[in-house]
Amino acid sequence: MMQIADLPLPDLLVELIETRRWKTPREVARLAELAGFKKPRRLDFMKPEQMRRETDALVALYEQGYAETYNLLRSTPGQSAPDDPGRVDVRLLVVIANNWDEEGICLDYRPGLAHPRVVAGMWPDEEDSPMRWRVIAADFPAFAELIGL
Repeated sequence: MMQIADLPLPDLLVELIETRRWKTPREVARLAELAGFKKPRRLDFMKPEQMRRETDALVALYEQGYAETYNLLRSTPGQSAPDDPGRVDVRLLVVIANNWDEEGICLDYRPGLAHPRVVAGMWPDEEDSPMRWRVIAADFPAFAELIGL
């Protein structure tokens, strides 16, 4: 079992990584539409070590006081995480792809460790507005199917 931040990666994601099929799709229009990214071609589908580094970086942003800017929260073990799709819980999140603009795609484990949903964080057009998060797939297999992996 492959884990990032003590969270198990979905079996299909592990299979895609191991078979070198986890990469940014050639056709990104559907992904841009789902996530709301303005520059989807810059999106990098990460290797596990990059996932670990970027997930840690999101936790660091929370700890450095940027929770409001990035719409982050952090639950504690034994406390239920608020299920607000407009915000993400850095304790129950793994970054799997991002771009140069700090927009990204993450696994959100609030629904459960066995079937994380897929969320995207993007910057709205309004200047100085916080990052917006939205659910783009109920689980990883649905996400993979939506973007043709």
